[in-house]
Amino acid sequence: MKQQNYKIIENPRIRIPTIDAGRLKNNKTSMIGFLEVDITNLRNKIRGFRRQNIRFSFTACIIKIIGDCVAANRKVQAALVNDRKLVLFEDVDIFISIERKLDNMYFPFPLIIRSANKKSVLEINEEIKNEVDKNITNENDLFMPEKPHLGKILINLFYRIPSKIRVFLMEITLKSPFRAKQVIGTIGFATVNITGRLSGWVFPDKNPYSLYVALGSLTKKPLVVKNEIQIREVLNLTAIFDHNIIDGTPARLFMNALVDTIERGTIEV
Repeated sequence: MKQQNYKIIENPRIRIPTIDAGRLKNNKTSMIGFLEVDITNLRNKIRGFRRQNIRFSFTACIIKIIGDCVAANRKVQAALVNDRKLVLFEDVDIFISIERKLDNMYFPFPLIIRSANKKSVLEINEEIKNEVDKNITNENDLFMPEKPHLGKILINLFYRIPSKIRVFLMEITLKSPFRAKQVIGTIGFATVNITGRLSGWVFPDKNPYSLYVALGSLTKKPLVVKNEIQIREVLNLTAIFDHNIIDGTPARLFMNALVDTIERGTIEV
């Protein structure tokens, strides 16, 4: 047999929670909407605010819009209990990932925007910025930074627990809608910030949420606007619903409201 050239490297242990999450039982029946959203008006509004020295990110703006749209139709973030009851939370807690460089590699770290529907765009932007600006040199800076020695012991203990037990404990935690809201929020959100010629959608095929919104590519395309062909900025957006909780018509109405709000570009900072 011909000798193969290869090398074996360590898979960073900080990726273990992500691996565990992929092993969670998923009894959902998903409905998926792949949408093209004209964000030209919204981007122009953001540029207008920047000229007034009012700065916030496109991501913060979209998170605020999602929070408001979900608050107007709370069933899309409902939690199912014993197939008989739904828990409708008033607050929209949106789980996002912040990319950080650690040991010369980039990893996603969690951040939950609590009560996104009750915060302004500027407040959401500041919350994200503060998290991004944190000085992170190792895992202990994320977990119990005020007690680094205890945090290090707990982290090492966590990683020593067999995978099946970790996954089982996660499933027990997420079974309660109230514990799940505390740990992972009520809405999942992801963005990959693809720009340029690449065009496509993001599809997180396994997630524990009733609603998951993912932002894919942002490209310029010719669209028909008021019977004229114009070059517009278009965002590929994916909306994933739990069909055990919401049916097709309510999901469509929510997507219509979300797309219409984004395309109108109305922002209150």
